[in-house]
Amino acid sequence: MSKELSSQYKASSFCCTLNNIDKLFNITDTTFDDARYSDETRKQVDEFRNNLDPNKNYSPEEMVEHLIYLWVDGKEETRSAAANYEIGDNGNHHSHLILEAKNQTRFSAIKKLYPTIHVELTRGTREQVIAYLNKTGKHEEKAHTTVVPMMNHGIIEANQQGKRKDLEVIQELLEAGLSPEEIMRQNLSYRKFSKMIKEHYYQMQVANAPLVKNISVYWHLGGSGTGKSYMQVRLKEEFGIENVYVLSDYGTGGLDNHTGESILFMDEFKGDIDYQTFLKLLDVYPNQVHARYSNVYALWDTVHISSIFTPYQIYKMLVAPDKQKYDPITQLNRRIHYIVYHVKIDDNQYKELTFEMRQYLELIEQKQSIEEIAEELISKGIDTATEDILSDIKKVIADSPSDQTKKNSDN
Repeated sequence: MSKELSSQYKASSFCCTLNNIDKLFNITDTTFDDARYSDETRKQVDEFRNNLDPNKNYSPEEMVEHLIYLWVDGKEETRSAAANYEIGDNGNHHSHLILEAKNQTRFSAIKKLYPTIHVELTRGTREQVIAYLNKTGKHEEKAHTTVVPMMNHGIIEANQQGKRKDLEVIQELLEAGLSPEEIMRQNLSYRKFSKMIKEHYYQMQVANAPLVKNISVYWHLGGSGTGKSYMQVRLKEEFGIENVYVLSDYGTGGLDNHTGESILFMDEFKGDIDYQTFLKLLDVYPNQVHARYSNVYALWDTVHISSIFTPYQIYKMLVAPDKQKYDPITQLNRRIHYIVYHVKIDDNQYKELTFEMRQYLELIEQKQSIEEIAEELISKGIDTATEDILSDIKKVIADSPSDQTKKNSDN
């Protein structure tokens, strides 16, 4: 998964993609007025168009020349650029650009020149970059998308890794925001620095962690075999394996290998840690958590808990009756944002229904069976308990005789 660079990041060679260039060069086009574009983007589009000749209908070649000109103008001796013009199979008019400078340049400088541009570090060699822009070699199958082959000013150096030490390249990739696994995939030889890469990456994450996290906590509830644990697979597919840390060993070594992953998945949680430690894992503060070799910081901003037990049942396991006055369940409840109820239906399909924690607690207070409510709504194809749905449920509850109210074991 490619990552945008920090606006303050500096480098000598950037690989960029500028989409919708036909619309960008058409000063009467209103595409960028759409609400999906920010006010800042629209301002940048206006500034870009103000530098165009209003009486000129730019050809594809002239568009490419102008894109190169924007980068090298006044700095012809210290900057170089290459760009092409393509129309993708989806109809998107775009340009791939390689922008280079003898003196390292901030990523933000590129963003100011080219509205909506996507910027990454240049990964390949000079030969690979030229082949990509000209759609030759292994890229030849996309040759039909080329409208204007590569045009350039100056010599493109690209990523001449052979001229640099491995650690210099690794440092650059770390500062660009790549994860340890993304870095080690770049070159097999980097794996010999695995421990160093992970440690430095982790310390960078600690240094950049907010004082207060905007954290989301999901409690996945349901019987055995209802697909709760499979959520970790879905999370890895959506966010990448390198962004999900699975905690299944609840001893002191369970977090030993945590390197700053943004998602913590607590699998098959059965109350195997003490209450205060559990609360720390769900807290908004990135505090230290005990581990076997050295403490780790709770850097994640999303927690998923998979359990056959409800929050209340876990609370009763962790807090003795004589301690509950001083450690009330409200400490736990306010840390949980969503209850996701999982069921397996007759045709071996796995379904779930999501409640906001506030909604869940209201139903618990009314002594309702969450299991029966969830299964009823899931049978109707509903996967999220909206306010309208809950309102209907409350009406049914209000109209039901008190002696028929279904008692919920989790009160």
